[in-house]
Amino acid sequence: MKEPMKKPCAAWTEKLAARHPGDLSTDECAGLNAHIAVCPACAAVSAEYLLIDALILAYPSGRTLPVLLAPRLVLPESRVSDLDCRQT
Repeated sequence: MKEPMKKPCAAWTEKLAARHPGDLSTDECAGLNAHIAVCPACAAVSAEYLLIDALILAYPSGRTLPVLLAPRLVLPESRVSDLDCRQT
């Protein structure tokens, strides 16, 4: 059985969901990345968000994504940087 998603720190919840380029200022992004480096719960939530983005980006365009049947994919590091706010 899959472990439930960890609950992030309340102060970082919105910023964790705003990790696409341009969503956060450079300072906000740096603060979030520093927090993720020391907070296991927020790091786990960040990894889940990145996985969800990877699944969506990897799915063929023009097809409906079957939410319950989507396989877990390993995203190459080069694609992770596309999703990371540090690339703003």
